[in-house]
Amino acid sequence: MRKNLPSLSAEAMADNKVRREQYLSLLDSIPHKKKEGYFGSNSASWALYREPWVLIGGIRALLLQIAHPAIADGVHRYSNFQEDALDRGRRTFLAMAKIYFAEAEVARRTALQLHTIHSFIRGTYISKAGERKEYCANDPDLLLWVLATLVDTSFQVFDILEDGLNQKLKQQFYEETKVTARLMGIPEEHFPPTIDGFEHYFKKTVEQELKVDATSLQLAKAILNNRYSSKKLAERLAVGLLPPTLSEAFGLENTSNVQGKFARMHKRLKMLYKLIPAYFRYAPAWHQAHFRIAKGEGRRTKVLGRLYQWLSTKIHLPLSI
Repeated sequence: MRKNLPSLSAEAMADNKVRREQYLSLLDSIPHKKKEGYFGSNSASWALYREPWVLIGGIRALLLQIAHPAIADGVHRYSNFQEDALDRGRRTFLAMAKIYFAEAEVARRTALQLHTIHSFIRGTYISKAGERKEYCANDPDLLLWVLATLVDTSFQVFDILEDGLNQKLKQQFYEETKVTARLMGIPEEHFPPTIDGFEHYFKKTVEQELKVDATSLQLAKAILNNRYSSKKLAERLAVGLLPPTLSEAFGLENTSNVQGKFARMHKRLKMLYKLIPAYFRYAPAWHQAHFRIAKGEGRRTKVLGRLYQWLSTKIHLPLSI
């Protein structure tokens, strides 16, 4: 659920018009296939995001996002985050699932809806250096940080579950992330061209831009005290995956005992992950995407694809499109 978006000044509306024209031009420049969408069955993005285990990094990604003072201010002012923090996370993951797995028209429409909503989210914040700055949620710097939290968290999760991605898959995924960036409204020249450059940007942002203040602490409390998981589990996942300086800033206990518990949990997760046959652990969105492509090509569709496609018309199916 989202709070009502505000009315904007004439100046802000004019700015939004320019931004929208630029964004539409950016969207039109992205190659795609109608049924496969912007990524497709041979993409590294489908190979990674078909794994629902990537969601164990969701708490980390959300905490990293709200540690940026502009994002914290926008979330605090314009969403019902404190009433249901994970609902915002669910909406984010649903939108990203559509962008990655839906056919091109749906992915484009989803991306455009996000851009439109973000254009109304404006305000001011105090930077880590103490400067008062204006922001719009569609600013490339803010969009880049949101995407960076998802990309880096994906790397972290696969380091746990599969001892890291092989270099070829990691490089392919990173190149595809540049497509995701353009879909979000981040110009290509604004995105780090290499993985090394991305890692440098991520480290620099953590050190120079992020700060945990009263607003972000209030939002973090909503994330960690959610109704869907235990506080202890949420804190353990956060401590195990967050940079130590941020764990400390959020007031999370980061002792050798806590790290030991995270390591044991990590070991159990990995064992469980390996026990489930790959095809059955893949997210509904991946099965639905393959169902759509097979049907469009006149090929026989698979049982899980048909099942998930049918279920998604009857109920709100997690990780579906």
